[in-house]
Amino acid sequence: PLSNARAAGSGSELDGIRDELRRGLDKLRLPDAPEPYAAEVRAVRAESLTLDGSYGGVIADLRSSDAIATVAVRVGSLQRDNGNFFGGNVEPGFRLPEIPDADAARKRLWLAMDQSFRAATAAYKAKLSAIDRLADKDLPDDLIASPGPVYELDWIETKDPKQAPATLADPPRGAVDFDRAALHQLAGALSQRFADHPTIDNGDVVIQQLRTHEILISSEDVVLGVSHDRAVLGVVAQTQAEDGMELDHGLALHYKKLIRADEVREAAGKLVDQVLRELEELVAAPMLDEDYDGPMLLEPLAAAQLLACTIPVHAGGDPAPLSDYGRLLELEPHWHDQLGKSVLPEFIDLVDDPLAPGFGQYQRDGQGFPAQR
Repeated sequence: PLSNARAAGSGSELDGIRDELRRGLDKLRLPDAPEPYAAEVRAVRAESLTLDGSYGGVIADLRSSDAIATVAVRVGSLQRDNGNFFGGNVEPGFRLPEIPDADAARKRLWLAMDQSFRAATAAYKAKLSAIDRLADKDLPDDLIASPGPVYELDWIETKDPKQAPATLADPPRGAVDFDRAALHQLAGALSQRFADHPTIDNGDVVIQQLRTHEILISSEDVVLGVSHDRAVLGVVAQTQAEDGMELDHGLALHYKKLIRADEVREAAGKLVDQVLRELEELVAAPMLDEDYDGPMLLEPLAAAQLLACTIPVHAGGDPAPLSDYGRLLELEPHWHDQLGKSVLPEFIDLVDDPLAPGFGQYQRDGQGFPAQR
């Protein structure tokens, strides 16, 4: 019974979630349906501040707290399960209590697991039927074995990541100092600069601060917890060209920490001036009289953005998902079958290094595997 399972818990919310995952694998059953073989919960606890300044006023000043989670139940086996089937998998989301509570979290998790399990069994049956209709049934395995045991929580000291701690401590709680009053004043003051540019129709200075605790708990002995502090200071502006075409421009400063108003004031002022200046230059730029099909030069910032929105989506490793109508090849990355082949010009060399310092750095990926260059 659930009451007995609760009594067996240690009291921490994360311990309760781990115990409930195990109980779900043991108890979730349907007639003539495969048993679940794995399950995982992904949760985020977040504290945030959002400010929006426009023409000297602050039109939004919102402080929020969120605690949300999703659960995924898998049936079948590593070789063939309900995963990678279009439209058939359900990972229900549910809210966690604002103050960590093992009993409340377990109850909500159980309901979500039941929903996910029922959807997984239906998807698994439909997937096997779709495979039977394929001419080529030589498909890759749906999942690989877990890297567990792995126990790494940023907020507790871990001497041996393969050794389970006595208690999975919940993320630290406490008031977060977002420097709210000073940033409120800064957002208004920066946005006042728009008034000196009458050709600009509209604009905003947006400041967001965010502290998150991101958690993965799987039935395969993988427990990860990563804390992040982030901040974004963005400037957006809109206007119209002489022919009525709407033009907009925007830039942002990203930080891997919480910011103070005094330390970003100068850089933020320069950013506002840059956005306004460049948008005015864009309005004044001459129009091409006809379609242009010649070379195009990109500045460093634009080149990086172009690379980021084109290369990663084609370098992913997920095969085309199956559906009732066969494989959806249009959803498969273009380079999926080009492994070991040249896909870029010889003068371009790209290295994916998740261990390099900066944004995007991580030690383990979303499944718990160590990062590799």
